[in-house]
Amino acid sequence: MATLIPRHVKDALGTAVKALEAVESDRAAGRGDVIVARLDGRAFHTFVHVAHCAKPFDDALTAAMIETARQLVEEQGARVAYVQSDEISLLFPPPAGERGEHPFGGRYQKLASTLASAATAYLSLACRVCGVPVPSHVVATFDCRVFATDRAGATAAFAWRELDCVTNAVSSVARHVLGHAAMHKKGTAALLAAVAAADVDFSAYPAANRSGTYVRRCATLCALDDETVADIPVAHRPTEPFMRNLVVTRAGEGAARGLLHRAANAEAVLFDGAAPVEGSPPCLAAAEGAAAADI
Repeated sequence: MATLIPRHVKDALGTAVKALEAVESDRAAGRGDVIVARLDGRAFHTFVHVAHCAKPFDDALTAAMIETARQLVEEQGARVAYVQSDEISLLFPPPAGERGEHPFGGRYQKLASTLASAATAYLSLACRVCGVPVPSHVVATFDCRVFATDRAGATAAFAWRELDCVTNAVSSVARHVLGHAAMHKKGTAALLAAVAAADVDFSAYPAANRSGTYVRRCATLCALDDETVADIPVAHRPTEPFMRNLVVTRAGEGAARGLLHRAANAEAVLFDGAAPVEGSPPCLAAAEGAAAADI
């Protein structure tokens, strides 16, 4: 038989436990902060093996990861997502307006747990749609890191992931072409040279794999076609083009494609969708200075 405890005792116990939870669960970014979240696939080397993914890159899995990022931007409030290898970085700028708020009030634990679980669900569905042959008993999962920073810090975080994308891509191609043993103690430049010496053109691989893919929520001027307008009640029909938030996906390389580590105005490219200007961003100059100081 269940033991009946007085309501006030149970409530007092709950209050004590919630106070313990709040030490971590109530930690949150400030309203004026930029939030960056980085989702990383857990044990994806096992996942791609059991899913019989092609090497060095699998087109279906790449498409599924990009679709997962698109869903995160569409459904979870991120402004920008960057996809490379088995990870997705998300950007949440400071909310607009006096009453605007970050998702979940910027609470780190809430964001990390929700984004990781959402990405897991989105990828599972995307794998089915994109044709990744995942066995029914296998689920690809993500962990998530969330932190608050400013525009410069967020730009540096995304530029860092772009550079890591190049390293990962070259390593994947080299492992496929040369074998693991031939990669021993070779840096990225040496591996790229060895791949070229094996008569393999690294630049022939898809840009989404070599340079990653950006997914961005942006306001776009739209006009409806006559058939769509006819389905809208007369009182609510737009008479002029209107602004609408659309999610745009773009893969490529170089400042012309919006990669931050090759854009002198990287911060404006990331936050404002500005046209990139070829050059080195301030975050790389700062990193070079820090690296030189450590030598």
